Amino acid sequence: MIKMNFRTLDIAGGWIAFIIATFTYVSTMEPTVSFWDCGEFIACAYKLQVGHPPGAPLFLMIGRFFSMWTAPDQAAYMVNLISALSSSFTILFLFWTISALARKILNKTSKEWNMGKTVAVIGSSMVGALAYTFSDTFWFSAVEAEVYAMSSLFTAIVFWGILRWERVSEEPGANRWLIFIAYMMGLSIGVHLLNLLAIPAIAFVFYFKKFKPTLKGIGVTGAVSILILGFVQKGVIPGLVTMSGKFELLFVNSLGLPFNSGAFIHVILLLAAVVYGLMLTHQTGDRKWKMMGVLVAITLLVASFSTLGLAVAAVIVGIFVMVPNISDRAINTGLLCISVILIGYSSYTMVLVRSNANPPMDENNPENMFSLLSYLNREQYGSQPIAYGQYFNTPLDNKNPYTDGSPTYFQEFDKGVYTKSTHHKNTQPNYASEFMTVFPRMWSQEARHIKAYKSWSDFKGKPMRYKVYGGKMETIYKPTFGENMKFFFKHQIMWMYWRYFLWNFAGRQNDVQGHNGIVDGNWLSGINAIDNLRLGDQSNLPPSIGEHKARNTFYFLPLILGLIGIFFQFNASKRDFALVTMLFVFTGLAIIVYLNQYPFQPRERDYAYAGSFYAFTIWIGLGVLGIIDLLANKVKVNRVVAGGLATLVCLAAVPGIMAKEGWDDHNRSNRYTALDFAKMYLDSCDPNAVLFTNGDNDTFPLWYAQEVEGYRTDVRVVNLSLLNTDWYIDQMSRAAYDSEPTPFTLKPNQYRQGTRDYIPVIDRNKTEKYLDVKQIVEFFSDDKNQASMGNNRKMNYSPTKLYSLPVDTAKVLANGTVPPEKAGDVLSELTWKVGKNYLLKKDIMMLDLLAHFNWDRPIYFAITTGADAYIGLQGYFQLEGLTYRLVPFKGTSSDGQTGYVNADKMYDNLMNKFSYGNVKEDNVYVDHNILRMCMNLRNNFARCADEMLRRNDIEKAEALLDKAVLEMPDHQVPFNYFMLPLIELYYKVGKSEKGEAIAKLMLERYESELDYYLGLKTEYYKSLGQTPQQNISIIYQINNMINRYNPNGELNTYSKELFERLEREFTAKS
Repeated sequence: MIKMNFRTLDIAGGWIAFIIATFTYVSTMEPTVSFWDCGEFIACAYKLQVGHPPGAPLFLMIGRFFSMWTAPDQAAYMVNLISALSSSFTILFLFWTISALARKILNKTSKEWNMGKTVAVIGSSMVGALAYTFSDTFWFSAVEAEVYAMSSLFTAIVFWGILRWERVSEEPGANRWLIFIAYMMGLSIGVHLLNLLAIPAIAFVFYFKKFKPTLKGIGVTGAVSILILGFVQKGVIPGLVTMSGKFELLFVNSLGLPFNSGAFIHVILLLAAVVYGLMLTHQTGDRKWKMMGVLVAITLLVASFSTLGLAVAAVIVGIFVMVPNISDRAINTGLLCISVILIGYSSYTMVLVRSNANPPMDENNPENMFSLLSYLNREQYGSQPIAYGQYFNTPLDNKNPYTDGSPTYFQEFDKGVYTKSTHHKNTQPNYASEFMTVFPRMWSQEARHIKAYKSWSDFKGKPMRYKVYGGKMETIYKPTFGENMKFFFKHQIMWMYWRYFLWNFAGRQNDVQGHNGIVDGNWLSGINAIDNLRLGDQSNLPPSIGEHKARNTFYFLPLILGLIGIFFQFNASKRDFALVTMLFVFTGLAIIVYLNQYPFQPRERDYAYAGSFYAFTIWIGLGVLGIIDLLANKVKVNRVVAGGLATLVCLAAVPGIMAKEGWDDHNRSNRYTALDFAKMYLDSCDPNAVLFTNGDNDTFPLWYAQEVEGYRTDVRVVNLSLLNTDWYIDQMSRAAYDSEPTPFTLKPNQYRQGTRDYIPVIDRNKTEKYLDVKQIVEFFSDDKNQASMGNNRKMNYSPTKLYSLPVDTAKVLANGTVPPEKAGDVLSELTWKVGKNYLLKKDIMMLDLLAHFNWDRPIYFAITTGADAYIGLQGYFQLEGLTYRLVPFKGTSSDGQTGYVNADKMYDNLMNKFSYGNVKEDNVYVDHNILRMCMNLRNNFARCADEMLRRNDIEKAEALLDKAVLEMPDHQVPFNYFMLPLIELYYKVGKSEKGEAIAKLMLERYESELDYYLGLKTEYYKSLGQTPQQNISIIYQINNMINRYNPNGELNTYSKELFERLEREFTAKS
């Protein structure tokens, strides 16, 4: 009866945890699109389009199901809800996982069950599950449309499933749980591959249950588990498609059958082999060698002739040769497992089907086996060395600097065959072996990464003389292996993992992305005696640091409870401890090794390690069990009382504090910033415009707005990062919704991948004249115009850096390209210099567009693209909102910034068209990412107001300033450097009291910050870099403004005395 009651309570407890998690996540969930990949995922889900590699087809199909019943403007909410519910179900299975492990520990002491044990298990499970519910990383992913929540759910299900199998493994039909786990893993491939890292832990559960553990057995199991993991990740996933590609070449190119016939025959053969293998397991008689042949055939059909495929095939042959009797049941289970993995993996059929339909979003265009393989391998992102490779300064081999890349096959529809591109010859750098190393960690050749490598590793290097390619002898300082490992430990482990780990279980300083300073992005405990040692004195923090909403302190309590759980489980059940440890390591340290991250990542990467944090919360739960055991056995407290007391205290001390601290900075319930910013970009463009963007956050939300809500579909958004790929150029060349094709003229064979990926600029323009861009495009498009680049390579090139673009004066005046006040400034041609020594494919295509758009369509650049994207055109820009428009006159501005300010359009946009995402609302958390975007808006308000003032339109200038302060108030978007122009403009429009109110707030803020910085010990002060000097500079500028416009006011006296005092202290400190 008690056990029956426990089972009921166990199920109920899990669902209570689920309800709490669901309430939390739904209450704090973003109601619409978020930044980063979320906009892309929602847009792809809503119309079943093809997202970025390697794809998430199952997630998208589920997203389509959830969103198909709602209005377009509710689609984002429904896809976000998938993450919330996936996260809640993760908590449910985590509860039951902790319960299963705790029950095993208590059953070791006595099989007799009682209420004390029930309270202990339920209490432990609840604390552990809720600790993960309110953990920083998991909570963040739970409230937006990303794949990591659903990926965590699959990890939770398979880990719970193997424990379930272990419990019933001796019962008839127990192997159905192994097949269930395999199916979940197959499905998870269509979401994210992180789930596969649970395979080693699953393998050891099986081993410990079926065999008596030995050192040799543990070693063999470890090797086999790694082989299975590798076979699925690097064999099955790309191998199946690779083998289909081989069949395609055979049946299409050699036998003349239609496209996709080879892939179809491959699938039929694989299906037949699996069915035949299953039939053999039910037959009697001697069929051992027949079975071996079938299994080898299945392996090669699945994994192709890859190294892993051949290795697994060899293992199968070895087992059949060395083992006299092989269980039919084991083979049957294995075949069923591989079958259901393939069934789960078949979600990628959606990618092929939808890509062949050519939707507007069709990333990588994976409509045949060869492009699908490139898609799965994420080839557009490049690769990083893992086990062996180059350092950041490894030179090319001086005899053979380049090797051939992998050939690419393209469909020639008119010929009905696949054609192999020849442009893979001599495309891959071949590095000098003397400078290569095992386990390379410092490999990126980007300048800022190299600087960071040297800083993190205390780089000195080992000098080596080498004759580089070209014949020059140079001294190269090769990093030592010790320096390499120092970077690995200090940056990749401590900064890029341990810091994230402690965010979740000790506390977090703020949400500002950190790069090893003491004020941004560090972990924080809230115990000053400890934090002071790492981050300087924490007792006198300025409000901007100490009162930051993302400053969450847990006082090490989750960490301590987890450590108690580690020691308790290790002593009570070493086998289970090994399983959880394996999950913890493979979803933590193994990912660190595999990702091999360089410094200055685009954003924090804590989401990659959510599985590791999941494992640690199992130990948090078991830590409660350890405390209960201590109270009951050592202090002799009644077990029921001990369980209830420990549970209540731990609930309050761990998930309770985590929820309290984290709620304000994880609550996105009223935030519309990503959507409204997307609409700002689009509304900054005239009809039928081409808008160049560059990053995730100025592209994906715009895709969402257009694809889902149908907003401003006349604007063609062209992402410059993707414009380096042939498939994206193809898509931009097609009409989409209300947008006409982008006017590219290069033919597909002229920009095919491997062709003109970049071209050098070889300046042969001796006359120094500006050459018509159309002539230059025609020149480098013609394969007759090639230059020898050595190593038997010839390349197309641009013969000049000086370009000109003719202007149809009548057309630009008639179609609204030129504002009335600039009609007299229209030029007959634009002339500019491209300050590069090579042009990337995106630059080539942009020049092609400029050569042929004939001023028929407005051309815009998002203000966030950066100067490199402008290819020298910024002298002809007009600012109209969050975009610069290309205009046929000099785009000069009185403030010296980029672009002429079209004040009328800017005013209408800023005052009437734009919405600001509820940034001003007190209950909306404005994170660091949004704050950075708000700086652009403040600058635009100031520029527009300044232009209005220059026109003597004081009323509009003041209205703009007031609007800027209203929409981005200090308590939400702290006043900073970008407010200086607004202060001065308030003085100029005669509203000094408004300007001085802002100035006083800023003076007080910077005073408190500088008092804190200048009071730090020298070692901590130095880590602040230029921050104190910047703050002093801002106070100096405010003081100068006040002194200029109101020298007799009280604020002038205060600001002058403040600046003089702080300058003295700053000088003394420096």
